[in-house]
Amino acid sequence: MEIYNYSSAKSADADQREADDWLKKVEKLEKQYQDELYGSDDKKKAEAIKAIADEAGMPPRLAVSLMNRPVISLINYYYMNAKKAKPASSHTSSGSWTCKMCGTENDGNFCKVCGAKRP
Repeated sequence: MEIYNYSSAKSADADQREADDWLKKVEKLEKQYQDELYGSDDKKKAEAIKAIADEAGMPPRLAVSLMNRPVISLINYYYMNAKKAKPASSHTSSGSWTCKMCGTENDGNFCKVCGAKRP
């Protein structure tokens, strides 16, 4: 005998609606900032990510399943790193560097998280 939990189903539906609404807002903002997001100017890209994240707000719980979209991954990393202190220098003594956009420690020519070019 299967027991149906109505409150869990209702909560899951509400979570899905919240994620869908958030995604629509992000898609609209992504279109608005597409030149900055996908251009070659890292400073404009960082400003666009911050603007989208500030306007769209924190990703809802179900948006984690959407992380394969680059802009959503960038918003998530923005929130994860927003309160971290940035180092004074972007280069470390070991030859690695810290991305100015998302704060990730890297050793190649491009950030492994957001794709920003090494300074």
